[in-house]
Amino acid sequence: MTNIRIVEEYAVLLSSGALLEVAGYPKPGNVHRLKDYEDIWFEDFLLSSYIILLNNLRAVKRGLRGVRGRYSIGDLVYDSLKRSMRVHGGGNTCLGIALILHPLAYTAGYMVKNNDRITAKTLVRRVPSILEQYTTPYDSVMFYRAVRAASPSYIRETDDTGIYPNVWDREYEKKLIERGIGMYEILVYSSKRDLVAREIVNGYPNVLKSKEFLEKIVEKTRWNYAVIGVFLYLGSNLIDTVVSRTIGYENAVRVREILTGVFEKYMETIEGGRGYDELFNELLRVDERLAKMNARLGAIADLVAATISLYALDKKRSLIH
Repeated sequence: MTNIRIVEEYAVLLSSGALLEVAGYPKPGNVHRLKDYEDIWFEDFLLSSYIILLNNLRAVKRGLRGVRGRYSIGDLVYDSLKRSMRVHGGGNTCLGIALILHPLAYTAGYMVKNNDRITAKTLVRRVPSILEQYTTPYDSVMFYRAVRAASPSYIRETDDTGIYPNVWDREYEKKLIERGIGMYEILVYSSKRDLVAREIVNGYPNVLKSKEFLEKIVEKTRWNYAVIGVFLYLGSNLIDTVVSRTIGYENAVRVREILTGVFEKYMETIEGGRGYDELFNELLRVDERLAKMNARLGAIADLVAATISLYALDKKRSLIH
């Protein structure tokens, strides 16, 4: 297989999660084909997935060159977010997904260059060290621009960020460059309170666990319900930091407890092979309940996308059937 075909294959496989995650329905606390939010719609995510693919292609090519340039992934994260918002006209649909997928694509390219064996496990094991080595202060600048463009309500000008400039600091660019703060360092700092950043710098441990779950559950049910299962599996085991930072930690714990109950019903249905209509209706009821709580499980959805992408990386073909 030529390098061009290899690059394209890894870009497609590692982008598959961006599209297949949002296609799963109904996922409580998320946009899906039966539910939109006022600022972001189901179709917005479909368009975003194409932008993610384009920038994953660029990321694999950069990794393949193996040269530390001005940018590695920071500008790609910014471009995915900004271009997606421009194309679909809605709000932030892919900051977290771009952040969790582009490092995988960049690292895959680097490993191809070095003739390393690429599997989900070998890939995620390399991501932290590659980011530490190749991300630059200019990546940090572009990452800050992405966050500013997404404008999450829980990041405030009054936040104490220590030696790291606040996202809303007017001199953030100057300070990042003068202090030589690379993007990996920003992710390590952010990992204290951001689930996606924590997953990246720790080598995607929860994503690997959920991938193992997906590999088992997809043998027992249709693809859509397998995706729902991954979402419930992660949501019942982890606190979504988007939820905790928007509606409070206690409410985030309550959301996890609610999803734990649904996950138990899900497993009973899958193992028993019946009761799918009841499960579907229960998912809709819980979705409505979480909507009333204003609980949007954005971080969990990002981990689901990464789970599917790593599953695709190992399986390579016949992902759905």
